[in-house]
Amino acid sequence: MVVRREALVECGWLERPLLADRVGKRLVSGGDVEIAQRIRNRGNPLWFTPDAVLRHRIPNSRATLRYLLRINYGLGECEALVSALGWSGDWRAWRRAAGRRAIKAAAQALLRSQGVVMVSASLSFTAGFIRGIASCIVMAPEARKALLGSAAPTRADGSR
Repeated sequence: MVVRREALVECGWLERPLLADRVGKRLVSGGDVEIAQRIRNRGNPLWFTPDAVLRHRIPNSRATLRYLLRINYGLGECEALVSALGWSGDWRAWRRAAGRRAIKAAAQALLRSQGVVMVSASLSFTAGFIRGIASCIVMAPEARKALLGSAAPTRADGSR
């Protein structure tokens, strides 16, 4: 990701990042998604360069089922928080929508016959998503207010 500093300043991410990225052994992420959403929703364009090549070495320790389940859990947790960033409604409506999404994802994972590994990975993501919802529930009201809708598209009248 390459970002103009002015865009980071304008979107407020430098002063107040809202999502944690990987810290220690926790496999959560979301900082890059938060940055992109906040920049985009301030009216700045995002560009994708398909010709760019990234080579990433993956150690054997990351090629295990245990790691797959842990990373999916972390990505699910992050996804719940990212969904709160882009939500333009109120807190209770987000909580209901996120809960319905988690139930639907779990049901889909169980109903698809994709093999044990795929079902386990899907359920791990869903469990992480539920953990993300729970972290919003126990958040201090002011922190939740700062998170909810902070990257929602701005309407023509300046509201979210």
